[in-house]
Amino acid sequence: MNRFTAKMLFRSIRSSLGRYLAILSIVALGVGFFAGLKSAQPSMLSAVESYYIETNMYDFQLLSTLGFTVEDAEAFQELDSVSRAEGAYFADVAADFGGDTEAWHFLSITKDVCTPQLTAGRMPERPDECLGDSSVFRASDIGRTISISSENEEKTLDMFAFRTYTITGLARSPRYLSRDRGSTTLLSGSLKGFIFIQPESFVSEAYHEILLRCDFPAALYSDEYSAAVSAAE
Repeated sequence: MNRFTAKMLFRSIRSSLGRYLAILSIVALGVGFFAGLKSAQPSMLSAVESYYIETNMYDFQLLSTLGFTVEDAEAFQELDSVSRAEGAYFADVAADFGGDTEAWHFLSITKDVCTPQLTAGRMPERPDECLGDSSVFRASDIGRTISISSENEEKTLDMFAFRTYTITGLARSPRYLSRDRGSTTLLSGSLKGFIFIQPESFVSEAYHEILLRCDFPAALYSDEYSAAVSAAE
């Protein structure tokens, strides 16, 4: 850059100093924001991986319209890449709580894969007790009951050993990393939250799903992990 070009450049900056500083600030903000995201990514991935390991989050969720048997779970447990296989039950249900009837996702409590984390109260000890969604319920709700509504179809009502469950504690679930609880065909179309009950509280001859926890040596979200998942499939 020669002296004349430099002189003209500085003259342009002085004549519109406010515009120049505004553009410079926008560029600096963008660069800083991008640098922050790039540097935070490894920490975010590490935090998610640690949480999934702590709660034994599943690598595979197996679903079937016919359901699964105990023998199916045992067969998956024998696979080389699988460290834990556990059958579970679930159902979307219209339930009454506090005078309101809303759609809830009822799940069976699992012990080895995708285990709920207790945040208040205690774990259910009887089949007519449950854990409530910690994002929906408060500690003051412990001891209150939630009842399966008679508005449900008969086949849904037949899936449960009890119609009313007492909340003994609140919990988080690794299935839900955001506050969104998903959609359903019931009522408004949105799920209010989840309810964990004992496996024996479900009346079913077959598991509704099988959750698999695998021994993959690679870090979560890495190319090596994706390759291991594809090989296991």
